[in-house]
Amino acid sequence: MPQLTLNGSAIYDDAATKDSLDAANITATITTLKFTHILQSIATTETALDLGNITAPGWVFFKNKDANNYVEILTATGGTKFALVRAGKFAGPFELSANITAPFAQANTAAVILEIFVVSK
Repeated sequence: MPQLTLNGSAIYDDAATKDSLDAANITATITTLKFTHILQSIATTETALDLGNITAPGWVFFKNKDANNYVEILTATGGTKFALVRAGKFAGPFELSANITAPFAQANTAAVILEIFVVSK
């Protein structure tokens, strides 16, 4: 059975507090043999994300390749915005709810290149 391995950590540090979360080496079992990894131009109008041959997206990871403009990820066309990907930053990895099958994205001010990594459920 295919597997997806996720690694990550978050560290918060200011003058008064330091805390962290380590999520290294989490393994997710994948029931299909489908994934998509592409670069896609996202317009300032809602743009359907190109999921390739994936009809049931599971784990997703987004990286904004633009140096100036952010992009927002939506559940569907006209849907709820659920992720903000600032210029040069990333969002994910996270697992989409089963009701999100055709996500969209919308750039701010000017089109951006979004790197998309999607693994089917």
